[in-house]
Amino acid sequence: MRPLRPYEALMSNNPLLRILLPFAAGIAVADCSYGVLSGRGAWLLAGVGLCVGALCLFRRTRLFAWGFNALMALAGAALLVGERDALVETWPEEVQDFRALLVEEPRLGPKTVQTVARIVGGPDAGRRIRLGLMLPRDDSLRQTVAGLRPGDVVLCHARITPPRNAGNPGEFDYAGWLRRQHISGTAFCFAGNWQLSSRPARLPLAVRALRWRSVLVDSYEAHFQGRALAVFSAMTLGDDSRLDTSTREIYSRTGVSHVLALSGLHLSILFSFYQALVLSLCRRRWLYVGMSLAGVAGLWLFTFVAGMPLSLLRSAVMFSVMQVACCLRRDSFSLNNLALAALVLLFLSPQSLFDVGFQLSCLSVFFIVVFVPAVPVPPTVRRWKVLRWAYNMCVVSLCAQVGTAPVVAYYFHTFPVYGLLANLVAVPLSYALLLLGVIFLFLPAGQGLLAVPVNAALQLLDSSLSALARLPGAVVTFYPTLAFVLGFYLFLCLFVKWRLSRRPAFCYAAGLLLLSAGVFEAYAHRPDRLPRQLVCYNLYGASAVHAISAADRSYLWTSAARADSALAYVKRTFWREEGLSAPVALRRPLRRQDVDYADGLLSFAGCRVALLAQSLPPGSPNEPLPVDYMLLARGYKGDLGRALRHYRPHVVVLDGSLTDYYHDKFAAEARAAGLAVYDMRTRGALVVPL
Repeated sequence: MRPLRPYEALMSNNPLLRILLPFAAGIAVADCSYGVLSGRGAWLLAGVGLCVGALCLFRRTRLFAWGFNALMALAGAALLVGERDALVETWPEEVQDFRALLVEEPRLGPKTVQTVARIVGGPDAGRRIRLGLMLPRDDSLRQTVAGLRPGDVVLCHARITPPRNAGNPGEFDYAGWLRRQHISGTAFCFAGNWQLSSRPARLPLAVRALRWRSVLVDSYEAHFQGRALAVFSAMTLGDDSRLDTSTREIYSRTGVSHVLALSGLHLSILFSFYQALVLSLCRRRWLYVGMSLAGVAGLWLFTFVAGMPLSLLRSAVMFSVMQVACCLRRDSFSLNNLALAALVLLFLSPQSLFDVGFQLSCLSVFFIVVFVPAVPVPPTVRRWKVLRWAYNMCVVSLCAQVGTAPVVAYYFHTFPVYGLLANLVAVPLSYALLLLGVIFLFLPAGQGLLAVPVNAALQLLDSSLSALARLPGAVVTFYPTLAFVLGFYLFLCLFVKWRLSRRPAFCYAAGLLLLSAGVFEAYAHRPDRLPRQLVCYNLYGASAVHAISAADRSYLWTSAARADSALAYVKRTFWREEGLSAPVALRRPLRRQDVDYADGLLSFAGCRVALLAQSLPPGSPNEPLPVDYMLLARGYKGDLGRALRHYRPHVVVLDGSLTDYYHDKFAAEARAAGLAVYDMRTRGALVVPL
């Protein structure tokens, strides 16, 4: 009998991977080609039926495996298309009145409240929107706003628009992120255009869980303040609405952000205590199975109390599968169980495949399952239980960090250098804080006494992480390409294969692959990679035009002082990723070899742009000046006819900073004049390659 190859042995020992891999591939392909597959879910289901029929015919031939893979891929594609088709993103263009049920903990800012709401009543009932509420100036009303909770209903007068990205280079796909949260619109209500309304008699289960969590978090306020309250609420109940930017930055720079988001780490902590205190004492099998199921029920109760966040739901499903497998005397911590949990989650929500939390959870468990058993344990460590526990924690943290580092760098562009050291501090303290948090909630009479060690642990955690975050070189900024990320994972597989087989061919292949990935990455980030271009950024409340000759030579025109703050995100993403130096500010007339700017007219590399952000001078020239683009920005309050007496544009650009009144006014006038219009609100930032 022919021995199985490593890939065949992996699939044989973990048969659910045969289902997961083509199923996930079908979801990924359908998402990339959704523009073609939209509305064709019935055809995909017909393909599923044909595959089922083919499997019945070829069940004893080699075509069976290909047919089965096609079946799984088509099933995944059909589910993805069906889920996206159900998320209707069309809304009336006019302002409307609607009632919105808050289904997420409101985040209170200096001037606004941000939350997620569900439409109540009317033709759009049940649809989820991202809702922003401007705070009133009256202090008494501000106290009412501060008391907003999930389950409250607000009556709003606003325009709901489909989720759209600003379109600026290098930006985060905000519209796609909202879509994966099943949010189909965004709305913003000014002060005076919204008010509290009556609450429905019956609330959804998830909203009731969030209201119960709010009550529990309120019980913390009597014993904790400031950052301690924010961290303890996030770590024990998943309420991160109180976390400020500085706290998030410290935890991100040290690589321990996972302790703030309830996930598998927290469930594993709770279940390890339950196993040590209860399951280890169960000698009879029927008692062990009963108490195991009771422990799983306790994990789901904790998930409900914590508001049922997606990250915790994923982990609860995974733990339930693993514990049931343990009761059936199967290997509870295996790739097969990981595949089963992933299949359940993807079947319920196919778009979860593109969620960063889902990817990090699966990768960390995969690397822990595969790589931790392959790490040798020194003989000295085996003799001492404490050393063995510390060594295992280091190995698990290291494998999880190595496995998730490429994805973290790809999405967040950072690599915490002291991440392993920070985890050695944060994880043990998380054990103590989570256990104390559970006792704190179940023993109200002893809360005052328990608050003392909790505050001490929180202070130790904060001071340790702050010290690590201030160390030189704490974070390395990195912008890897997708090809480099995939190549790095393939390199790890080849390296492990060489360690197990000791065949030089795998070592040479791993080294060649790593060298090729490094050369490709160096080429992708070469200094002259940025082409010459003109970028009209899509900003809120301000305008900015960036003329880029090279990474070290560019020019920036802005319409107002507030543009600096509006450009902050673009500087952190596009400018930093492309290595752009500080541009020359166009505040006064400037003439150089590659740029000419004067009186609101910018000439760059043969492209002329008229920049209208203020009133035009009186009078008009004998002949309009021909320009390629005429940018109408906030601050210009004339009509389009007056602008056309000064300039003759090929394209009229409606800047994203325009108010609704002037946007609609200029758009109607441009259509009446028969001019080509580029609307930043719908098409995003304007990028002109030169």
